[in-house]
Amino acid sequence: MHRRNHWVAAGLAVVSIGLAGCGVGKADYGEMSQQGPAQVVPVNSTINRVTLTPEAATKLGLRTAAASAAVMPASTDATVTAPEITIPAGAVIYDKDGRTWVYIVDGARSFEREAVTVERVDGDTVVLTSGPKPGVKVVTVGAQELLGAELGVAGE
Repeated sequence: MHRRNHWVAAGLAVVSIGLAGCGVGKADYGEMSQQGPAQVVPVNSTINRVTLTPEAATKLGLRTAAASAAVMPASTDATVTAPEITIPAGAVIYDKDGRTWVYIVDGARSFEREAVTVERVDGDTVVLTSGPKPGVKVVTVGAQELLGAELGVAGE
C-alpha cells in the first residue's frame, strides 16, 4: 500500500506540472499569432479578432446564424421593455470565470468575441438582454475552437 502511494504521488506531480502551463492569464489575451491556421490581432485589452485560413475554416466546419429580435408579448401594464435578442444555444460560450460570450462574424473568416447577457434558455434558443443586434451573424458551431485559437490553446 505504501509503495502504491508513492506512484500515485509521482503521477499527480507529473500531471500538476503539465497542467501548470495550461493556464491562460489576462496578459496572454494581447499576444499576436502570425503563423498557423489562425491570425490573432488585438482589438482592445481583452478582445482579439481571429482570422482563419481557408483551410482552417473548412476543417472547423464553422456554422453561423443571425441573431434575431425576440417576439415580445403584449404588455398588460403598458410598460416599455428593452427588446430581447435570440440566438441558438450553441452560439453561447463560457470563459473560465463563467462570463458568457458569442463570436460574431466580422468579415471573411474573421470573428470577434462579444459579451452577452443571458436572460433565459428556451430549449435550443437563448434569450439575451444584451449582445449582438438582430441580423448580426454569430458562430453556432466552432465557437469553442475560436476561443482556443484566440487564447492560444493548442489543438489538433
